[in-house]
Amino acid sequence: MSGMDYGDKEVLKEVLVKWYGPQANAWNMNDAVLCVVLKMLKEIDRCTAIMHFVPQPLAYGSSVSQLGKDYIKKFWVCSGITPRFI
Repeated sequence: MSGMDYGDKEVLKEVLVKWYGPQANAWNMNDAVLCVVLKMLKEIDRCTAIMHFVPQPLAYGSSVSQLGKDYIKKFWVCSGITPRFI
């Protein structure tokens, strides 16, 4: 990875300050920190994809139709399709 310029370091610092608070202002922004943040983002994305398979709480009514609708949405989300009518 090539060295980060001042703008890249400021953007990275801004993200870390939002996540960890003002103490991140004192941290040295470098390629190693960027690699850790990118790894964290990949893990967050992986967790989000897995959470699509966790059943949602059922509301009062027809639980079978709610489950079917929920699994259809999850299938479409995992397939990259964005349904607008459900």
